[in-house]
Amino acid sequence: MKPKFARCFFSIAVFGLYVCPVSVCVKPVSIKHAPHDSVPTNSPNERANRIQEASPPLLKPKWNASQKVFLGMDCGSSGSRLCAYVYDNETKVLNAIGSDNCFHVRPGLSAFANSPENAGPSLQPLLEAALNLSIPLDTEVFLGATAGLRALSVGRANIYKVDRIMRSVRDIITHYKPALKWAEGYPRLLTGNEEGVFGWIAANYVLGRLGKAATDSMGVLDMGGSSTQVTFVAADPTVVPAGFR
Repeated sequence: MKPKFARCFFSIAVFGLYVCPVSVCVKPVSIKHAPHDSVPTNSPNERANRIQEASPPLLKPKWNASQKVFLGMDCGSSGSRLCAYVYDNETKVLNAIGSDNCFHVRPGLSAFANSPENAGPSLQPLLEAALNLSIPLDTEVFLGATAGLRALSVGRANIYKVDRIMRSVRDIITHYKPALKWAEGYPRLLTGNEEGVFGWIAANYVLGRLGKAATDSMGVLDMGGSSTQVTFVAADPTVVPAGFR
């Protein structure tokens, strides 16, 4: 499995849990891989203003009623990534949108510990790139921050910094309405357990093993910039230390 695709595990897993019943998610995903192209350099504020002022709206839905478009953002320690997908409820297939649907920026959100007000604006190139994919209005965005911010959250003073970083991230979406909106409960900081479980769900979904016997599932090793998750179905859960369940 290509490393660039592995970084999209979060968005695939979250969307599957949020939109699809289990009976749907057992089907393998059909997906095209996109390179981490550089993001557009034109002003995101100009584009956001055009969305607000355009009549009729600049972004016209080209999707039918059975399709659900969503954006997944994985904000890790070394950088932030955005990938765009469309799920078809009739065919039960998840596809990448276009040939260039994944984008990446550096540094990660934790780099803004001393300037948290800049955390949200650092994601603007990703959101701007998403607008260029001709997504429909009110497209939901799922953003999960991972180990970089988890490490930063140790200590009372640092927790305050993390709160300010996440507030800046939440506020940035206002510049992109009505094109984009946060999915319910997002953005948020994921726990290490959630990160591991999301990766396991996504990998087994892609491989067509989700919903089958536990012995048919695939274990997942996710080695990130600041954390590592090993997730698998244990033959005897009691032998797994409590802190790792």
